[in-house]
Amino acid sequence: MEFLPDITKWTQALLRWGHVFFAILWVGTSFTFNYLDNKLPKNLKEEGIEASGILQHSGYYYKLTRFHGAPMEVPKNVILWKYTSYLTFLSGIALLILIYFVNADVLMVDKRVLVLSPLAAISYSVLSLILSWVIYDFLCKSSLIKNDFLLS
Repeated sequence: MEFLPDITKWTQALLRWGHVFFAILWVGTSFTFNYLDNKLPKNLKEEGIEASGILQHSGYYYKLTRFHGAPMEVPKNVILWKYTSYLTFLSGIALLILIYFVNADVLMVDKRVLVLSPLAAISYSVLSLILSWVIYDFLCKSSLIKNDFLLS
Protein backbone atom coordinates (compact mmCIF):
# COMPACT_ATOMS: atom_id res chain seq x y z
CA MET A 1 0.00 0.00 0.00
CA GLU A 2 3.03 2.29 -0.28
CA PHE A 3 1.91 3.46 -3.72
CA LEU A 4 -1.43 4.90 -2.45
CA PRO A 5 -0.07 8.38 -1.53
CA ASP A 6 1.53 8.66 -4.98
CA ILE A 7 -1.73 7.73 -6.72
CA THR A 8 -3.59 10.31 -4.63
CA LYS A 9 -1.06 13.02 -5.49
CA TRP A 10 -1.15 12.20 -9.21
CA THR A 11 -4.94 12.12 -9.16
CA GLN A 12 -5.02 15.52 -7.45
CA ALA A 13 -2.57 16.95 -9.98
CA LEU A 14 -4.55 15.64 -12.94
CA LEU A 15 -7.82 16.90 -11.47
CA ARG A 16 -6.35 20.34 -10.77
CA TRP A 17 -4.95 20.70 -14.28
CA GLY A 18 -8.16 19.31 -15.78
CA HIS A 19 -10.24 21.73 -13.71
CA VAL A 20 -8.17 24.71 -14.90
CA PHE A 21 -8.21 23.48 -18.51
CA PHE A 22 -11.98 22.96 -18.57
CA ALA A 23 -12.56 26.35 -16.92
CA ILE A 24 -10.40 28.08 -19.56
CA LEU A 25 -12.38 26.35 -22.32
CA TRP A 26 -15.65 27.35 -20.65
CA VAL A 27 -14.64 31.00 -20.28
CA GLY A 28 -13.29 31.10 -23.83
CA THR A 29 -16.49 29.79 -25.37
CA SER A 30 -18.53 32.15 -23.17
CA PHE A 31 -16.49 35.11 -24.43
CA THR A 32 -16.90 33.92 -28.02
CA PHE A 33 -20.67 33.59 -27.77
CA ASN A 34 -21.03 36.90 -25.89
CA TYR A 35 -19.05 38.56 -28.68
CA LEU A 36 -21.25 36.93 -31.32
CA ASP A 37 -24.41 37.96 -29.45
CA ASN A 38 -23.29 41.58 -29.51
CA LYS A 39 -21.63 41.78 -32.95
CA LEU A 40 -23.66 39.60 -35.33
CA PRO A 41 -25.58 41.86 -37.71
CA LYS A 42 -29.35 41.77 -37.11
CA ASN A 43 -31.34 39.97 -39.76
CA LEU A 44 -34.59 41.79 -40.50
CA LYS A 45 -35.47 39.90 -43.69
CA GLU A 46 -36.00 36.26 -42.68
CA GLU A 47 -38.59 35.32 -40.08
CA GLY A 48 -37.28 33.27 -37.15
CA ILE A 49 -33.65 34.24 -37.79
CA GLU A 50 -32.50 36.90 -35.38
CA ALA A 51 -28.98 37.52 -36.72
CA SER A 52 -26.54 36.03 -39.19
CA GLY A 53 -23.00 36.55 -40.35
CA ILE A 54 -19.83 34.98 -41.70
CA LEU A 55 -16.93 33.89 -39.47
CA GLN A 56 -13.44 33.38 -40.89
CA HIS A 57 -10.85 31.19 -39.18
CA SER A 58 -7.74 29.46 -40.54
CA GLY A 59 -8.65 30.22 -44.13
CA TYR A 60 -12.15 28.77 -43.83
CA TYR A 61 -15.45 30.62 -43.75
CA TYR A 62 -18.38 29.66 -41.55
CA LYS A 63 -21.95 30.86 -41.92
CA LEU A 64 -23.44 31.68 -38.55
CA THR A 65 -27.17 31.90 -37.93
CA ARG A 66 -28.70 32.86 -34.61
CA PHE A 67 -32.30 31.76 -34.25
CA HIS A 68 -34.81 33.38 -31.95
CA GLY A 69 -35.54 30.39 -29.72
CA ALA A 70 -35.10 26.88 -31.04
CA PRO A 71 -35.68 26.28 -34.75
CA MET A 72 -38.72 24.21 -35.71
CA GLU A 73 -36.53 21.21 -36.47
CA VAL A 74 -33.22 20.96 -34.63
CA PRO A 75 -30.51 19.48 -36.90
CA LYS A 76 -28.74 16.30 -35.80
CA ASN A 77 -25.27 17.87 -36.04
CA VAL A 78 -25.75 20.59 -33.40
CA ILE A 79 -22.51 21.22 -31.51
CA LEU A 80 -23.10 21.53 -27.77
CA TRP A 81 -20.77 23.64 -25.67
CA LYS A 82 -22.27 22.80 -22.28
CA TYR A 83 -19.79 20.03 -21.52
CA THR A 84 -16.99 22.43 -20.58
CA SER A 85 -19.11 23.82 -17.74
CA TYR A 86 -20.15 20.31 -16.67
CA LEU A 87 -16.55 19.12 -16.62
CA THR A 88 -15.43 22.21 -14.68
CA PHE A 89 -18.16 21.59 -12.10
CA LEU A 90 -17.52 17.85 -11.83
CA SER A 91 -13.74 18.22 -11.54
CA GLY A 92 -14.27 20.90 -8.87
CA ILE A 93 -16.56 18.59 -6.88
CA ALA A 94 -14.02 15.77 -7.26
CA LEU A 95 -11.27 18.08 -5.95
CA LEU A 96 -13.47 19.13 -3.03
CA ILE A 97 -14.01 15.50 -2.10
CA LEU A 98 -10.41 14.35 -2.69
CA ILE A 99 -8.69 17.26 -0.95
CA TYR A 100 -11.07 18.37 1.81
CA PHE A 101 -13.51 15.59 2.53
CA VAL A 102 -10.88 12.81 2.57
CA ASN A 103 -8.73 14.90 4.95
CA ALA A 104 -11.63 16.49 6.85
CA ASP A 105 -10.12 15.78 10.27
CA VAL A 106 -7.07 17.90 9.38
CA LEU A 107 -8.32 20.50 6.89
CA MET A 108 -11.92 21.13 7.98
CA VAL A 109 -11.88 20.79 11.77
CA ASP A 110 -9.84 22.89 14.19
CA LYS A 111 -10.23 21.26 17.60
CA ARG A 112 -9.03 24.48 19.28
CA VAL A 113 -12.08 26.31 17.94
CA LEU A 114 -14.82 23.69 17.93
CA VAL A 115 -14.90 19.99 18.69
CA LEU A 116 -16.58 18.51 15.62
CA SER A 117 -16.38 15.14 13.96
CA PRO A 118 -15.15 14.99 10.36
CA LEU A 119 -18.52 13.55 9.27
CA ALA A 120 -20.34 16.51 10.84
CA ALA A 121 -17.96 18.97 9.13
CA ILE A 122 -18.56 17.32 5.76
CA SER A 123 -22.32 17.34 6.38
CA TYR A 124 -22.29 21.05 7.25
CA SER A 125 -20.24 21.74 4.14
CA VAL A 126 -22.59 19.85 1.82
CA LEU A 127 -25.69 21.34 3.45
CA SER A 128 -24.28 24.88 3.17
CA LEU A 129 -23.61 24.33 -0.54
CA ILE A 130 -27.17 23.09 -1.10
CA LEU A 131 -28.73 25.84 1.03
CA SER A 132 -26.75 28.61 -0.67
CA TRP A 133 -27.80 27.30 -4.09
CA VAL A 134 -31.49 27.25 -3.00
CA ILE A 135 -31.24 30.83 -1.69
CA TYR A 136 -29.45 32.02 -4.83
CA ASP A 137 -32.03 30.31 -7.06
CA PHE A 138 -34.86 31.91 -5.06
CA LEU A 139 -33.28 35.38 -5.36
CA CYS A 140 -32.78 34.98 -9.11
CA LYS A 141 -36.45 34.03 -9.55
CA SER A 142 -37.67 36.95 -7.43
CA SER A 143 -38.28 40.54 -8.59
CA LEU A 144 -34.80 41.35 -7.28
CA ILE A 145 -33.44 40.09 -10.62
CA LYS A 146 -34.42 43.44 -12.16
CA ASN A 147 -31.88 45.30 -10.02
CA ASP A 148 -28.32 44.15 -10.76
CA PHE A 149 -26.79 46.13 -7.90
CA LEU A 150 -29.10 44.74 -5.20
CA LEU A 151 -28.90 41.20 -6.56
CA SER A 152 -25.11 41.24 -6.51
